[in-house]
Amino acid sequence: MCRGEVPSWVDIQNTLVDDSFKLISIHFPALGASTDVSVIAENAGNLNVNFPVAIDNDLSAWNDYGNNAWPVAYAVDKQGDIRFKQVGAGIDSILEVIGKLKAAG
Repeated sequence: MCRGEVPSWVDIQNTLVDDSFKLISIHFPALGASTDVSVIAENAGNLNVNFPVAIDNDLSAWNDYGNNAWPVAYAVDKQGDIRFKQVGAGIDSILEVIGKLKAAG
């Protein structure tokens, strides 16, 4: 990743994930989007996604988290408390939160 370049989730996985921080993704199918696990796996592979991707075809996690927009990113601490929520594309602001959570242990 070049200086000033916006990191991707794969970059975050490759640089920040360790025993104190894990990254997972949940696929919520949008209207007309695939719910086919093999298609989702192929797309993840094409994007070099190297972290777990859960598939929420029945939208139970979507509803449990009270989502009403897409995409959304959460930072959840070890106790399961949501410490940050970002709605919309981009991941710049979550990087600071990840750093703070990692520092807190």
